[in-house]
Amino acid sequence: MDCPSSLRFVFYTIGLNEIEDSNPYGALLCSKHFLSFPLNEENEEMMSFYKHELERQKRILKTLTKEQYAMFDKYYRLLKFCDELSLYVCMNKPGVKKKDEIDLFKEGFEGTEMFNSKGEKPIQAKWVDEETIQITPFPFKTEFHTYVKYKTINKHEMNEKGIVKADRESEMKKQNIRFIQ
Repeated sequence: MDCPSSLRFVFYTIGLNEIEDSNPYGALLCSKHFLSFPLNEENEEMMSFYKHELERQKRILKTLTKEQYAMFDKYYRLLKFCDELSLYVCMNKPGVKKKDEIDLFKEGFEGTEMFNSKGEKPIQAKWVDEETIQITPFPFKTEFHTYVKYKTINKHEMNEKGIVKADRESEMKKQNIRFIQ
């Protein structure tokens, strides 16, 4: 989770430029999402990124159709939900009990009430076992499987060898995940 801001904003910018080349609307959604993160006005790289992204957003907003503009909030909330769901998967230990989850997710996914056809509560997730996550209410058409590739890097090895070498020497693992109703 702790990536130096100098690298993080370079990678954000590269990614946003690539997205904008093929899908300006997608770049606008992602740019708005990145600018929703907490702002540190003392961080020069962050402020430079922030100002550049405001300009990108203004430029793209001028090109939107009425339909795109009307649907923007819904698609933005959908993007945030997908991001939070991926964080839920990656930040919680597989199979964790609801009471032991990361606090951020215990009350559901913020802003997802609009996707809940059964009421005004946010969508909830909980690990059923080490490979299964139940989503309530279920916002997808069907249950599905996916996986996350990851590495576990020992902090001692990272400090001793450096992050690049420790990363190269660590084994790639795969966490299977099934999303159910």
